[in-house]
Amino acid sequence: MEYTTEVIKEIIQGDDGRIEGKTITAPSEGVYIHGLYLEGAGWNRGEKRLEDSNPKELFYQFPIIHVSAISTVKDPNDRGSKKPDLDTIQK
Repeated sequence: MEYTTEVIKEIIQGDDGRIEGKTITAPSEGVYIHGLYLEGAGWNRGEKRLEDSNPKELFYQFPIIHVSAISTVKDPNDRGSKKPDLDTIQK
């Protein structure tokens, strides 16, 4: 499995971080994570990267993160061990 993350630009406002009353559609794959805060750093939404925090701003509310996983197995029936083909074995 290979995990992928994508930071969504939307931030859920509210002191308690609850989604109640908000309309958010579930992703087709993976999950959304919300309610996280950065301590001592900020988030640049345009460039999607961490940056220094603003003066006197200790906590920064982090946007929603979309986390999903992708299978790295090419053939789901292939378990990594192949049995020898009986026709090619020389006696």
